Amino acid sequence: MSDLSPEERAIYEWQMWLPGFGEAGQRKLKGASVLISRVGGLGGIVAYQLAAAGVGRLVLAMGGRVKPSDLHRHLQQSHHRIGEPRLPGVVQRLRELNPRVEVVAVPENVFEGNAARLVGLADHHETVLTPRVRQAARRRAFRMGIAWRRRDLRRQPMNAGPRGHARAGRGCRLSRRS
Repeated sequence: MSDLSPEERAIYEWQMWLPGFGEAGQRKLKGASVLISRVGGLGGIVAYQLAAAGVGRLVLAMGGRVKPSDLHRHLQQSHHRIGEPRLPGVVQRLRELNPRVEVVAVPENVFEGNAARLVGLADHHETVLTPRVRQAARRRAFRMGIAWRRRDLRRQPMNAGPRGHARAGRGCRLSRRS
């Protein structure tokens, strides 16, 4: 894990006060690499919060162009970007927020055919976040040794359903299986 500069200590001071996190937790976060598929509504907010918190590397995968109907939920976009590719606006905002975060932009959506390559861009395969992913991509991730867990972010923290299964929802998290 890389050391924190005096500037980083000053920026992340508040979160390093959290019990159980400290400077070791911040160094671990700085060394983390996260792939986020679909950085529109939920994914864009997650990317923004991770950049603010000091994650080391963000790999963002999303295709398409900005549409007027995106503006109410894609909070990192703006009216003057309508018709332009979606990712450059997001990357610019994240780099303005935290120039210490490495941002890798991949202008395509995740599907089974590119899932392995995109997860590989996240180096350590520590975490893959995706608000929406097709079943085929989930199967591919599972074969790569990445566990799939869903969490409904509109409700309380993850609760078991009537059969002991986690409730399905829009918020999803993939993490390395042990």
